[in-house]
Amino acid sequence: MPQVVQINPTTLTLHPLAALVPEMSTSEWIDFLASVEAEGIKEPLRVTAERSGPDVVDAGSVSESPGAAEQRRWVVLDGRHRLRAALKLGLATVPCLAVDLGGQSEVDYLVDAALLRRHLSASQRAALAVDLDFYRQEQEEARERVLAGAEQGAAVRWGVDRGPPPTTERRKSRDAVGERVGVSGRLIQRALKVKREAPDLHKLVKQGEISLREALKRVRGRAVTAEVARDPGAGVYTSHLGTNADLIAEVARLYLRPGDRVCDPTYGRGVFWSKVEVGEIDLVASDLLTVPDARHDFRSLPYEDASFDVFVLDPPYRRDSGGAGHPDQEEKYRVRATSAVRTHQEILDLYAAGLKEAWRVLRPGGLGWIKCMDAQDQNHRQRWTHIEVETLATALGFKSVDLFVLTILNRPPVRLPQRRARKNNSFLWILRKSRRDGNSKEPRRDPSLPRP
Repeated sequence: MPQVVQINPTTLTLHPLAALVPEMSTSEWIDFLASVEAEGIKEPLRVTAERSGPDVVDAGSVSESPGAAEQRRWVVLDGRHRLRAALKLGLATVPCLAVDLGGQSEVDYLVDAALLRRHLSASQRAALAVDLDFYRQEQEEARERVLAGAEQGAAVRWGVDRGPPPTTERRKSRDAVGERVGVSGRLIQRALKVKREAPDLHKLVKQGEISLREALKRVRGRAVTAEVARDPGAGVYTSHLGTNADLIAEVARLYLRPGDRVCDPTYGRGVFWSKVEVGEIDLVASDLLTVPDARHDFRSLPYEDASFDVFVLDPPYRRDSGGAGHPDQEEKYRVRATSAVRTHQEILDLYAAGLKEAWRVLRPGGLGWIKCMDAQDQNHRQRWTHIEVETLATALGFKSVDLFVLTILNRPPVRLPQRRARKNNSFLWILRKSRRDGNSKEPRRDPSLPRP
């Protein structure tokens, strides 16, 4: 009967199949890690053995035969999160149980183990089935390449003489995996579509962050966006699902003309303009960090009055909470390196100064494209930033022309317990400067007078 062996976790290797099982959510992982730290690992990791190298730390639970010429190298087939926790906590050894598969395949064993312990949704199971099927396909192709090389030499490549497996056989294999995980062939076909067309969404489905239905909606949304980009005659809509570049490309179709002089003092890495034909416009880019030849503060620009047709403003609207913070977010937004705003009012002050400078450098009738996002302030109060920004703009004399809403593709993380809906959208105002005197507000029309 197999016995438990204590093995140094740093010497264990994760089986490729184990990585296909969906990871725990952030909250699940935090709870699991805390339980391992308090109580240790109770359930042994399931491992298979390879004959290579002295990697086993024998704690006396299991002894090799006296005549064994080599020690075993252990590969984790089931227990990825337990291994991760052991490495995170620096455990010296972890309990492992050698698996005797008998006639069972590794894929079947993995599926049984995953479904036994994890409460996976139908969407997650379908995504897992697709990944397992891809794994099987890769293994089959690898075996075919080996056979082809043995029979005809290394120059024979897969697909030249043999061709891919018949479609019917591939479908049978996929259906068999689906039956194993308990989902229909139709659901697997949908999961396959997501994996092929949007691997990032497939990952979110497998992690349980979005449903398969939601992923398919986003895939269709991306297809519509791509179709619109290919069809100049298609309409422009206020709501978009995608990236900043997708949004700006659509806004440009409506509010940018060839030859326009555009001021972008928050240029960053130029992501906004990655899908726009900038050769047709005069784009004047500057940024405190990323444009070495034009390190200008958008609150005080070295440009002449009334010299631009379009002014794009995307100031840092994330607060610097102080302390270590999130290094990845700081790397992305560079709040500390630019404005270092700590309060919501300081963010509004940035917008007020930027809008004032936009009013100065825009020609009469020029447009301001102002990006913003609602948020909670430092006191955890809801602030409707896009309304506050419009209020600041109208006080200067700008007229609101349009408002675009951008919803990001991936759902941001949520802190539990959750008290309010997590914001996953931003806004882009289109503001027009008065066509009259560039340094004065447009006077209100007397309602008693007839319309011109």
